[in-house]
Amino acid sequence: MDQQFTSTVQEYQAGSVSLKLCMPDAAEVRDLYRQQPGLGKPYWTAVWPSAEALCLFIEEHRHMFEDREVWELGAGLGLPSLLVSRYARKVFASDLYQPAVELVEQSARMNHIHNLQAAQIDWNHLPPVTADIVMLADINYDPLAFEGVSTMITSLLRAGSVVLLATPCRISSSAFIRFIRPFIKASKEYTVDGKPVLVFTLHGSDNIIQDHGAENDLQ
Repeated sequence: MDQQFTSTVQEYQAGSVSLKLCMPDAAEVRDLYRQQPGLGKPYWTAVWPSAEALCLFIEEHRHMFEDREVWELGAGLGLPSLLVSRYARKVFASDLYQPAVELVEQSARMNHIHNLQAAQIDWNHLPPVTADIVMLADINYDPLAFEGVSTMITSLLRAGSVVLLATPCRISSSAFIRFIRPFIKASKEYTVDGKPVLVFTLHGSDNIIQDHGAENDLQ
């Protein structure tokens, strides 16, 4: 999708940090998706509770990101990427949709962020993974995409990355939990807009996550 949208700017509180976030014009989004139903749902155009929970996690564990290369896949509007750029050495935010990428770039410029790069990427065809940490927010909402998501997570873990996965409790299906359970090093629950969200820390072996202090609440 190459559609360009008029952008509006919203002040967003990400943890304790105030950020300017470029959003697509709601009326333009509504009109386009009505005219082209084959595009699916415009999930990328909103900031979801999982992204906000990930921001809370970032603020609580800033030291985890210091001098690290951090990726966010399926970033949408990229709120966690914008926040983590304050602490990380390098940030790479990607989404399947080019309009999302362009809005992340606009937000980075507006917030005077210089260590963030954005690109259009399909996570089914990832480039070589160089990230210390990969952030994923609300990417397991579609059961039909489970196979692709699980393959993507497996490839990230094999590359040695720590994966931070934020997901609403309501869609943490038993099948998905069974898949990630062997890799869970810690988890923490946050409440955003009255909705519980879990942030999982996943890794194939002990690594930089040892000291971030989150408790594993999956028994």
